[in-house]
Amino acid sequence: MKHFFIINPFAGPFDTTKEVKKRLESFEEWVEIDWETYVTKGPGDAAVYSAMLCERYPNETIRIYACGGDGTLNEVVTGIMGHTNAQVATFPSGSGNDYLRYYGARSDFRDLDRLIEGEPHAVDVMKVTIGRGPDAPVRYCVNVLNFAIESVVASTMTKVKRMPIIGRANAYKTGALVSMFTSRHNHFKCYVDGEFYFDGDTMLFCLSNGRYCGGGYMCAPLSRNDDGLIDIYRVLPLSLLRMPDAIAAYQKGEHVDNEKYRNEFSFRQGTDIELECPEPMPMAIDGELIESDYYHVEMIHNAFDFILPKGISPIK
Repeated sequence: MKHFFIINPFAGPFDTTKEVKKRLESFEEWVEIDWETYVTKGPGDAAVYSAMLCERYPNETIRIYACGGDGTLNEVVTGIMGHTNAQVATFPSGSGNDYLRYYGARSDFRDLDRLIEGEPHAVDVMKVTIGRGPDAPVRYCVNVLNFAIESVVASTMTKVKRMPIIGRANAYKTGALVSMFTSRHNHFKCYVDGEFYFDGDTMLFCLSNGRYCGGGYMCAPLSRNDDGLIDIYRVLPLSLLRMPDAIAAYQKGEHVDNEKYRNEFSFRQGTDIELECPEPMPMAIDGELIESDYYHVEMIHNAFDFILPKGISPIK
């Protein structure tokens, strides 16, 4: 098997290119593996390179390691979609790496020995069509789609993630503070599996495959990434006075079945979701912002093989 390590030098607060290469060279001292590294040149490059690898080696299994954050993992998965010969692993070096929190400690995935010896597990992906018509662009989401207030949080995090004090570990808190004053009321219409769900103001709305976003906020505590279902979480607008307590509950995943938010919170599942907006509204796909007045989200069950480090089992 060939192993390809795609390194994103722009992920996270620091460039980890040298660290990844040093770990690979040290690993090779005791076992021979066929590996190559590639450093991305900009946004979208990891997707293009991953697709090229799949086409170059159509008759053998290859393993592609996303060395970066959730955005890098998203790009690699986007690149391999439609190809059955690629497995996807990730060596975390981003700001959040929230998808990995589903399985536990980030350190498990930074143990290169266990990662290379890991086994594949089939997981789901959300397909996102942006706009209407046969030529509408399509994206894929591995972890979480954030809409309404969360898209503002994601936008702010991207801007401040490498800044001292307000960025790095505090990037989500900074984004939440900004969004509290700018984006508590977002009007749109939602259909789930062809049935009308709601038409009205929403403060927080996320479609989840994973469980975490924003560097450790448990936005979707009930979600499974291999059950073939999209978890849908909605919170109605809250007053500024209630926001700090709500954010604290959201961080811990305590917003579900919480009596304090019984009248504002709703949860359901589905496989096909449509969002109609009176005007273009932003959505964050694994942290990357796009904008449209219509989104169609479909679940793709068992979309690709994700590598779990040796000793890590799928969530039951």
